[in-house]
Amino acid sequence: LARELAIFIGPAYLEWADKTLAACSASCKSEHARRRYHQALDILPPEDWELRLGTIKKLAPIYEAENDYGALAALYAGLVPLLPDEEMRREFSVFLGRIYWDKLQDQEQARLWIAPVDNGGNDPLSLESGYILAEIAVRNGEADLALELLKALVARDLTASTWLVPIHDYLAVLYLQQNEMKRALTQYRISSGIRDKAIRRAYPRSIAHAAQKIKEIEGYLRVTGGAAGADITVPGGIAKPPIPPPKDL
Repeated sequence: LARELAIFIGPAYLEWADKTLAACSASCKSEHARRRYHQALDILPPEDWELRLGTIKKLAPIYEAENDYGALAALYAGLVPLLPDEEMRREFSVFLGRIYWDKLQDQEQARLWIAPVDNGGNDPLSLESGYILAEIAVRNGEADLALELLKALVARDLTASTWLVPIHDYLAVLYLQQNEMKRALTQYRISSGIRDKAIRRAYPRSIAHAAQKIKEIEGYLRVTGGAAGADITVPGGIAKPPIPPPKDL
């Protein structure tokens, strides 16, 4: 009986919240709508993940407007175990990890959610998770760990992956920071030489930047005879490669 009531009452609270959000003035709608949506989440059965997801999506802009990403992360953290499909759980785990990393600067929680997503393959979620883990390592002062993570990614078949350019460019950036000019040059040549039209359309500025870096490094190596000095900085600065935005979940 309780479950039957939840199935009936939960959607009713959702409809009530929607009407509240539409009818209220800007000053009141966040507070009242948020309360209604949370009441719906409290009532909806755990297995009704689609309605729960829809409710969280409606709460998301409210929390984003209030810059309350901690509350938003908690909602998604409660949702992930309820999702019926492994691929969905992986997608939302990366999405949640990004909230912890980009918005909350909580690297431990970000690693906790993101690390299990990488299954060692070359699917986009595995590559994205590996890339983010390298970012976290760099921010944490673990450049050697970041290098190992990225080298493990480039050892996979990235030929047709949209992650090819960001991964090789990021690896080049780290090599430059360690004055490993020839290794950086190799990575930039891979990025610049990609022929896949879709990938080139996705990263025109990164590919142009890689081509410029090739010229700068080759010029430097000609002048120095190929030796990388300890205090050398390649002209033009280091541009962090863009990464594909998370899917619209």
